[in-house]
Amino acid sequence: MNALKILGDRIFSNLIVRYALAGGSASFLDVALLYILTDVFHFYYLASAAFTTTFSFLFRFFAQKYFAFRDSSTDKFHFQLLHYSFLYLGSLLATLGLLYLFVERLGLWYIAAQIITILIIASVSFFVYKIMINLIRENICSCPFCYPHYFFHHF
Repeated sequence: MNALKILGDRIFSNLIVRYALAGGSASFLDVALLYILTDVFHFYYLASAAFTTTFSFLFRFFAQKYFAFRDSSTDKFHFQLLHYSFLYLGSLLATLGLLYLFVERLGLWYIAAQIITILIIASVSFFVYKIMINLIRENICSCPFCYPHYFFHHF
């Protein structure tokens, strides 16, 4: 039993593993809901994707913040959420654009296109989110939303 605990601790101490588990769970929800909305309820796949991306946004934010990056701080929570919201808006636009490209132009099935899109966006988002969390945690971020006095003072 002790060996299993040590193995589990080692696996979960790896940031990439935790990020993959958090993102994988959110992505599973995303794809499952996309299928249900599109095939069961007959929504247009891009409308379904917009909804599911929005729905999985909150789950993904909390899973990545608290589980993947082990950031339990609350003092800068609203700044992190605001920054993540911008990342979300970018990923929503990229998701819809890539889905359209893969489905309408390349003829892929919308579920396969969504999985490919998720992998692309997750790869980019990992680095962006890691940088964002660290900048906010270290008080390095000087964007107008975090520190308006700093931002406007320098312009």
